[in-house]
Amino acid sequence: MEVELFLNPAQQVRAEFRDPDAPATIAMFAQGRILLDPEGVMQQLVEEAQCIWQRGRPGVVPETYAHYFMRYACVDLLKDAQDLLDLDEAAAVWAMYTALQSALTAHYQIQRRWPVKPKYQLSDLEQHAPDLALLVRRVLNGQSCIHERFAALESLVDGVLAPAGGRLHEWRSVPENVAERASVVGQDVRC
Repeated sequence: MEVELFLNPAQQVRAEFRDPDAPATIAMFAQGRILLDPEGVMQQLVEEAQCIWQRGRPGVVPETYAHYFMRYACVDLLKDAQDLLDLDEAAAVWAMYTALQSALTAHYQIQRRWPVKPKYQLSDLEQHAPDLALLVRRVLNGQSCIHERFAALESLVDGVLAPAGGRLHEWRSVPENVAERASVVGQDVRC
Protein backbone atom coordinates (compact mmCIF):
# COMPACT_ATOMS: atom_id res chain seq x y z
CA MET A 1 0.00 0.00 0.00
CA GLU A 2 1.32 3.40 -0.96
CA VAL A 3 1.10 6.13 1.67
CA GLU A 4 1.58 9.84 1.14
CA LEU A 5 2.69 12.04 4.02
CA PHE A 6 1.89 15.75 4.09
CA LEU A 7 3.15 18.02 6.81
CA ASN A 8 0.92 21.07 6.39
CA PRO A 9 -0.80 23.02 9.13
CA ALA A 10 -4.61 23.00 9.03
CA GLN A 11 -4.76 26.61 7.80
CA GLN A 12 -2.64 25.68 4.74
CA VAL A 13 -4.94 22.75 3.94
CA ARG A 14 -7.99 25.01 4.26
CA ALA A 15 -6.35 27.55 1.93
CA GLU A 16 -5.91 24.75 -0.63
CA PHE A 17 -9.58 23.82 -0.19
CA ARG A 18 -10.48 27.31 -1.44
CA ASP A 19 -8.72 26.84 -4.80
CA PRO A 20 -11.25 25.22 -7.20
CA ASP A 21 -8.63 24.97 -9.96
CA ALA A 22 -6.42 22.69 -7.85
CA PRO A 23 -8.83 20.16 -6.34
CA ALA A 24 -6.28 17.46 -5.49
CA THR A 25 -6.19 18.37 -1.80
CA ILE A 26 -9.98 18.38 -1.60
CA ALA A 27 -10.11 14.96 -3.24
CA MET A 28 -7.41 13.50 -0.99
CA PHE A 29 -9.19 14.61 2.16
CA ALA A 30 -12.71 13.82 0.91
CA GLN A 31 -11.83 10.34 -0.36
CA GLY A 32 -8.69 9.36 1.54
CA ARG A 33 -8.25 7.42 4.73
CA ILE A 34 -6.89 8.79 8.00
CA LEU A 35 -4.16 6.67 9.54
CA LEU A 36 -3.49 8.74 12.67
CA ASP A 37 -5.44 11.64 14.17
CA PRO A 38 -4.73 12.03 17.89
CA GLU A 39 -6.09 15.61 18.03
CA GLY A 40 -9.15 15.13 15.77
CA VAL A 41 -7.97 17.83 13.34
CA MET A 42 -7.80 15.43 10.42
CA GLN A 43 -11.42 14.37 10.96
CA GLN A 44 -12.49 18.03 10.89
CA LEU A 45 -10.60 18.56 7.63
CA VAL A 46 -12.11 15.40 6.13
CA GLU A 47 -15.62 16.62 6.98
CA GLU A 48 -14.91 20.03 5.46
CA ALA A 49 -13.49 18.45 2.29
CA GLN A 50 -16.45 16.08 1.96
CA CYS A 51 -18.85 19.01 2.26
CA ILE A 52 -16.97 20.93 -0.46
CA TRP A 53 -16.81 17.84 -2.68
CA GLN A 54 -20.54 17.17 -2.36
CA ARG A 55 -21.42 20.80 -3.17
CA GLY A 56 -19.73 20.42 -6.52
CA ARG A 57 -17.24 22.53 -8.32
CA PRO A 58 -18.05 26.22 -8.76
CA GLY A 59 -19.49 26.89 -12.20
CA VAL A 60 -17.70 28.86 -14.88
CA VAL A 61 -19.25 32.32 -14.96
CA PRO A 62 -20.68 33.07 -18.44
CA GLU A 63 -19.16 35.91 -20.45
CA THR A 64 -15.90 35.85 -18.47
CA TYR A 65 -12.38 35.23 -19.69
CA ALA A 66 -12.48 31.70 -18.23
CA HIS A 67 -15.75 30.95 -20.06
CA TYR A 68 -14.49 32.18 -23.41
CA PHE A 69 -11.08 30.57 -23.02
CA MET A 70 -12.59 27.19 -22.14
CA ARG A 71 -14.69 27.26 -25.32
CA TYR A 72 -11.92 28.68 -27.51
CA ALA A 73 -9.20 26.27 -26.34
CA CYS A 74 -11.19 23.14 -27.23
CA VAL A 75 -12.02 24.43 -30.69
CA ASP A 76 -8.49 25.68 -31.38
CA LEU A 77 -7.02 22.28 -30.50
CA LEU A 78 -9.69 20.53 -32.57
CA LYS A 79 -8.74 22.67 -35.57
CA ASP A 80 -5.06 21.86 -35.02
CA ALA A 81 -5.89 18.15 -35.19
CA GLN A 82 -8.00 18.68 -38.31
CA ASP A 83 -5.12 20.50 -40.01
CA LEU A 84 -2.89 17.46 -39.47
CA LEU A 85 -5.28 14.67 -40.49
CA ASP A 86 -3.91 14.19 -44.00
CA LEU A 87 -0.39 15.48 -43.32
CA ASP A 88 0.94 13.57 -40.34
CA GLU A 89 -1.24 10.95 -38.69
CA ALA A 90 0.91 10.60 -35.56
CA ALA A 91 0.87 14.36 -35.01
CA ALA A 92 -2.88 14.40 -35.66
CA VAL A 93 -3.43 11.70 -33.03
CA TRP A 94 -1.33 13.67 -30.55
CA ALA A 95 -3.32 16.85 -31.26
CA MET A 96 -6.55 14.87 -30.93
CA TYR A 97 -5.52 13.56 -27.51
CA THR A 98 -4.69 17.09 -26.42
CA ALA A 99 -8.06 18.34 -27.69
CA LEU A 100 -9.78 15.41 -25.99
CA GLN A 101 -8.24 16.26 -22.63
CA SER A 102 -9.18 19.92 -23.07
CA ALA A 103 -12.76 18.92 -23.86
CA LEU A 104 -12.94 16.62 -20.84
CA THR A 105 -11.62 19.39 -18.60
CA ALA A 106 -14.34 21.65 -20.02
CA HIS A 107 -16.94 18.93 -19.42
CA TYR A 108 -16.08 18.71 -15.74
CA GLN A 109 -16.14 22.51 -15.44
CA ILE A 110 -19.45 22.95 -17.27
CA GLN A 111 -21.10 20.12 -15.34
CA ARG A 112 -19.75 21.52 -12.05
CA ARG A 113 -18.08 18.21 -11.29
CA TRP A 114 -14.71 17.88 -9.62
CA PRO A 115 -12.21 16.28 -12.01
CA VAL A 116 -10.90 12.82 -11.28
CA LYS A 117 -7.48 11.39 -11.97
CA PRO A 118 -7.05 10.24 -15.59
CA LYS A 119 -6.89 6.61 -14.51
CA TYR A 120 -10.45 6.92 -13.15
CA GLN A 121 -11.85 9.27 -15.79
CA LEU A 122 -13.36 6.72 -18.17
CA SER A 123 -15.15 4.82 -15.41
CA ASP A 124 -16.36 8.11 -13.92
CA LEU A 125 -17.70 9.20 -17.32
CA GLU A 126 -19.39 5.82 -17.81
CA GLN A 127 -21.29 6.43 -14.57
CA HIS A 128 -22.43 10.03 -15.10
CA ALA A 129 -22.13 10.58 -18.88
CA PRO A 130 -22.22 7.22 -20.71
CA ASP A 131 -22.70 8.79 -24.18
CA LEU A 132 -19.63 10.92 -23.63
CA ALA A 133 -17.65 7.89 -22.42
CA LEU A 134 -18.59 6.06 -25.62
CA LEU A 135 -17.29 8.95 -27.74
CA VAL A 136 -14.05 8.99 -25.72
CA ARG A 137 -13.59 5.30 -26.45
CA ARG A 138 -14.20 5.93 -30.17
CA VAL A 139 -11.56 8.67 -30.21
CA LEU A 140 -9.09 6.35 -28.48
CA ASN A 141 -9.86 3.34 -30.70
CA GLY A 142 -6.68 2.77 -32.68
CA GLN A 143 -8.46 0.21 -34.89
CA SER A 144 -10.63 2.92 -36.50
CA CYS A 145 -9.32 5.19 -39.23
CA ILE A 146 -8.12 8.62 -38.20
CA HIS A 147 -11.07 10.38 -39.86
CA GLU A 148 -13.61 8.30 -37.91
CA ARG A 149 -11.77 9.05 -34.69
CA PHE A 150 -11.71 12.75 -35.54
CA ALA A 151 -15.47 12.71 -36.27
CA ALA A 152 -16.04 11.20 -32.82
CA LEU A 153 -13.87 13.93 -31.28
CA GLU A 154 -15.77 16.62 -33.15
CA SER A 155 -19.09 15.23 -31.84
CA LEU A 156 -17.65 15.05 -28.35
CA VAL A 157 -16.44 18.68 -28.40
CA ASP A 158 -19.80 19.87 -29.74
CA GLY A 159 -21.70 17.92 -27.07
CA VAL A 160 -19.48 19.15 -24.26
CA LEU A 161 -19.60 22.80 -25.29
CA ALA A 162 -23.32 22.97 -26.16
CA PRO A 163 -24.46 23.86 -22.61
CA ALA A 164 -21.86 26.65 -22.48
CA GLY A 165 -22.87 28.25 -25.78
CA GLY A 166 -21.20 25.92 -28.26
CA ARG A 167 -18.01 26.38 -30.20
CA LEU A 168 -16.27 29.70 -29.96
CA HIS A 169 -14.88 30.36 -33.43
CA GLU A 170 -13.43 33.74 -32.73
CA TRP A 171 -12.62 35.70 -29.66
CA ARG A 172 -13.09 39.43 -29.64
CA SER A 173 -11.85 41.79 -27.03
CA VAL A 174 -12.58 45.44 -26.49
CA PRO A 175 -10.31 47.47 -28.79
CA GLU A 176 -7.75 49.68 -27.08
CA ASN A 177 -5.91 52.69 -28.36
CA VAL A 178 -2.37 51.40 -27.91
CA ALA A 179 -0.69 54.75 -28.61
CA GLU A 180 -2.86 56.43 -26.00
CA ARG A 181 -2.14 53.74 -23.44
CA ALA A 182 1.63 53.80 -24.10
CA SER A 183 1.76 57.58 -23.65
CA VAL A 184 0.13 57.19 -20.27
CA VAL A 185 2.97 55.00 -19.04
CA GLY A 186 5.56 57.26 -20.68
CA GLN A 187 6.64 55.03 -23.56
CA ASP A 188 7.22 56.14 -27.11
CA VAL A 189 5.32 53.87 -29.57
CA ARG A 190 6.94 55.21 -32.73
CA CYS A 191 9.18 52.86 -34.68
